[in-house]
Amino acid sequence: MKLKNILVATSLVLLAAGAIANSEIEKQTVYSVVKQKQHPDWYREQANLWMNEIDKNSKSPEAWLNYYTAKRMLKILGQGVTQEDLNGIVKRLSTEIPNSFEYHYIAYWNRGLKTTKEQQIHLKKAHELGPNRVELMDDLFSHYLIENDRKNKLEVAKRWFNTNDISAGLYAWNYNMLQSVDANGILFTNGDNDTYPAFVLQLAKGVRNDVIVMNTSLLTVKKYCDNLLKSSGLPVFEKEVDDFDSRLDFQKAIVEHIKKHSKRSIYFAVTVYPELYASFKDELYNVGLAFKWSIAKFDNVAVIKRNFEKKYLLDYLEIDLMNDLSSGVVDQANANYLISMLTLYNHYEQSEDEEGKDMEYLIDRIAKKNGLQAEVQQVLEKNKRESSSKMSIDPRDIESEFIQLSERLHAGITEISNAQYELFLTDMLKQKRFDDLIIAKSEKVDWRNLKPEYKDYKNEVLFPNGHPDDAKAPVQNITFEAAQMYCQWLTTIYNSTTHKKKSFDNVVFRLPTEAEWELMARGTLETNAYPWNGKYCRNSKGCYLGNWDVSDLAEKYDLPTDCESCGRQDEDGGFFTVPVKSYLPNSVGLYNISGNIAEMISEKGKTKGGSWNTKAGVALIVHSESFENTSPEVGFRVVMEIK
Repeated sequence: MKLKNILVATSLVLLAAGAIANSEIEKQTVYSVVKQKQHPDWYREQANLWMNEIDKNSKSPEAWLNYYTAKRMLKILGQGVTQEDLNGIVKRLSTEIPNSFEYHYIAYWNRGLKTTKEQQIHLKKAHELGPNRVELMDDLFSHYLIENDRKNKLEVAKRWFNTNDISAGLYAWNYNMLQSVDANGILFTNGDNDTYPAFVLQLAKGVRNDVIVMNTSLLTVKKYCDNLLKSSGLPVFEKEVDDFDSRLDFQKAIVEHIKKHSKRSIYFAVTVYPELYASFKDELYNVGLAFKWSIAKFDNVAVIKRNFEKKYLLDYLEIDLMNDLSSGVVDQANANYLISMLTLYNHYEQSEDEEGKDMEYLIDRIAKKNGLQAEVQQVLEKNKRESSSKMSIDPRDIESEFIQLSERLHAGITEISNAQYELFLTDMLKQKRFDDLIIAKSEKVDWRNLKPEYKDYKNEVLFPNGHPDDAKAPVQNITFEAAQMYCQWLTTIYNSTTHKKKSFDNVVFRLPTEAEWELMARGTLETNAYPWNGKYCRNSKGCYLGNWDVSDLAEKYDLPTDCESCGRQDEDGGFFTVPVKSYLPNSVGLYNISGNIAEMISEKGKTKGGSWNTKAGVALIVHSESFENTSPEVGFRVVMEIK
């Protein structure tokens, strides 16, 4: 199952939210949003408090570091601080505390991704002045990563791990992300918290060091990109960021380059911005904390199940065992489990597996910590409606009811019949979907009193081709929402079956658009008023070609009426609806595309084709009618779209 709904992968780097800071707050150590999330007001307050400290003592390295960090976080969060503001702070530092670790560290940190020789000098000097300062670990590691200095990279990774600077929760998250990848795979990541903990685990602890982690931001650094591609056995990408209109365009191009030349399996961390893979999103399958790129379809739910049950570390999600400085960041990272957890929970529910209770508990904990209870509940209810069918239908039987119109579009041969709709209602009853049943039910019609002038007719006269409530007649008197619900149900029934002779893996059943309906009606005929070749409503034998109100045509024809299929010589075959396979089909094989029952389309309140009560002379292909409430004149036909 490929979830592309309201739960979007959470960015681990730039997002920060929390309670609004108390106006009485005291000055505190300010950390990057990568390590601790705070509200923008908190950073403003801290910047003011630490500036007050600087006013008292302009030589305080601690005050300058916290002040700069607060201002930098405000810039990251888009709160009015500019790069020029930060440059001004660095310039003042060069005169206030020029020989301190803090000055050289901030001067290097202020650089952005591109590192000049001058900034490398700052990094070297900061390392000399504070060789064990944890603030420097990620910068040192990045430097050796870009330089492809494996010895120093390994040494820094081990030191970094021993400092306990990175949250245990982030290590567990990154461990699980790495476990999502097949042996020797390539994994694209996004920012700091979905990259550096993974690097440290690989180098310091030997965890999944077969996986090639490619950070999409670092890939914009030419030296890093070239070294990484060479070490991965891939040809160098000749172009640079400046050759493209944007960093994103460059990143898209380098991803395509790697996809083209690599023989390894390729994954994208769930934290990677969706714009990066938008052009091939239908080829991505969620397998836990990563999306696997695969042209061939596979059972990704089975892979998710294997990962959660056999590979992932999950204890840290069940209970908070320590007061973690980065708890807010970890909670935000854990929100990325929800897509795969909801998929797996849905699977457990369908298979009546007791594991579903444990998964529901984890989902609830993560949702509450991220304020996503309402969104998660909406998804759970939707999945319950769509995936708990008790009905078993051969998918080939469903396919046989459709005719191909184009490469991806198939049209229902008939309008949906009472028998077909009854299966849907029965399944909902078995599922105990009582609220949905109220929406979906078809209101009974008092057909005899619908037209009082006919109410005294005998059944064989009033219903010559069967009663409108018979199994073969079209369903009618239902809401637009009910028709959509039927389409969702049929989609689930078809897609959830694993029959070996099923023609398609994934389809969507839905109401046609107006343009699609007119294509269906016109068939192979390019210009015609009705769904057959000609402008008349009867053939040469005098047989009406559809079920309408023919009172406007009664005196316009002088043709024999000896066709038995008409049922009545003075009428078109029925006072009301007739079986869905009545009359002759149009040029592509669709029955009753004109007349019998007005057919809903995807635009709510609009129908096409006309009904038994529509004047034949106006029931043209281009004609449409409107409806507001349920009506015995309105039903629907379904199209099948191949995905």
